[in-house]
Amino acid sequence: MNSTPNPAQAAGRFDGPMLIFDDELCEDWYERLSSPRPGSLGPLQQIRTFGLLALLIAGLNFYAPAEPGFTVRIFASLIVATAALPVWLWNAGFDRTFPLMPFLSALYALIFAVPVFLLHRYSTGGFSATIGPQYIAQALEYVWLGMLSMLAGYYGPLHSVFAPVMPRFKLRWRDSRSVRMAAILFSTVGLVVSILGARVPVAFVQLWGYFANLSLAGIVMLFMLELTGRLDRVMILLLWIVIIPAQPLAGLAGGALGGAAALCLLLLVAYASVAHRIPWTLIAAGALAGLILRAVETPYRIAAWSGPLREAGRVEKLEYFGKLVYRATIGGAVAPEELIEAGSERLAMFPLFAEVIRDTPSHVPYWGGATYYPIVFKLVPRLLYPDKPEEVTGQQFGHRYGFIEPGNSGTSVNLPQIVEMYANFGLPGVLIGMFLAGLLLRLIVSVFVHPEMGMGAAVAMILLAVLTFDIGSAASMVLGAVPWLLIFIAAVHLLVCIVESERRWQSFEMASLPGPAESGR
Repeated sequence: MNSTPNPAQAAGRFDGPMLIFDDELCEDWYERLSSPRPGSLGPLQQIRTFGLLALLIAGLNFYAPAEPGFTVRIFASLIVATAALPVWLWNAGFDRTFPLMPFLSALYALIFAVPVFLLHRYSTGGFSATIGPQYIAQALEYVWLGMLSMLAGYYGPLHSVFAPVMPRFKLRWRDSRSVRMAAILFSTVGLVVSILGARVPVAFVQLWGYFANLSLAGIVMLFMLELTGRLDRVMILLLWIVIIPAQPLAGLAGGALGGAAALCLLLLVAYASVAHRIPWTLIAAGALAGLILRAVETPYRIAAWSGPLREAGRVEKLEYFGKLVYRATIGGAVAPEELIEAGSERLAMFPLFAEVIRDTPSHVPYWGGATYYPIVFKLVPRLLYPDKPEEVTGQQFGHRYGFIEPGNSGTSVNLPQIVEMYANFGLPGVLIGMFLAGLLLRLIVSVFVHPEMGMGAAVAMILLAVLTFDIGSAASMVLGAVPWLLIFIAAVHLLVCIVESERRWQSFEMASLPGPAESGR
């Protein structure tokens, strides 16, 4: 009896119900991410782009209820215009890497410049005194200069000096069915971990958080399979009706809205990377929805964490949140301009920067790099070092500048990275720090985006990109998470490879079985 497989069987291909294993995912992912070629944006498209930018800036200046002075308007408008530069470079094909800088620069404009034109008053809180226009203008000027420094570090030639010695992670996945199976597993495990997270001991919180991130990795993997035409209709419906909504709803039921924002960013960056198009209409609608959600976030958190819903179930909390959103919008309990004001106030970071500039170093001395000290301990898991110093930069910052009452030990104030640079070293810290940040980001891109990259490298880059978008948190929070995220990515890649190996072995076993005709001999 001859049981030697035919060429189709040897390649892992079978007719009928047997498994199909091939190298369909080993396509040129670099070519997909690095299109189009330079100059692909025609003259009419360029005119349209600059025209829309001019209309946006003019519309913001026309609305501006606070009636900011000329200098404030100029620097806020320059920040918006500067944020559009990476978008144009990427759309025109001159930046053939990854859409990291277009999104990152847009975030700087969103939290430092756009609220200038939406707020009625400039302060760090609803009841605090307004900040002098000279400090607002100075803060915006420093943000603009910092953005220029960041772009110089990212697009400048210095990265070519270090890029040749950087590692190149390929993370090539071969079989779409294996990736789909692993992604569904990740999404399920991550969701379960997110739901049970509140019961985890403190020593396991960090490790538990990375297990919860499995759901985000799984969602990105499934979405990229859909974008490349490798997901059937049933799986697409499952993805958008069950898997994607479950992640933010689980976080929302616990009183946290950050997970929904991170998931939206992941999906937007994944879409832009594969489709090479940024959906600005969808982003504008999402930004408006974000303002509304930010406006109701505080009352919801109070009710869910320390109010009447503290002992309530997840479904009851979600119902309460839905009622809050309904009353604030369709119900008409809050005027639209008040919603915009409340959301913009929670979004804006330029008043915080202005107060830091006003008080440093005249009343508060420079920190001299002290806020970067916690990075030293970030690589040590709390499970191995139970007495590891807590990350209390937000508490220290709030007390140092008087944003928190002296006896308050439960409130934390976010320390944006560009504000942190100034609080440590002044304007030179902003210029040098932002330049180094841009250079570091470009080197990270070069590690994953290169001619030999696979789908796993694209997924890893998307996950890393969204981490770097957290510009409202201290550098130790973001930089300290990068090594752990790399370990997490390596674990995801290993699990996908295990699933692929199992399917390959099953294919090999099936190829060794005799066919129906042979078995009857």
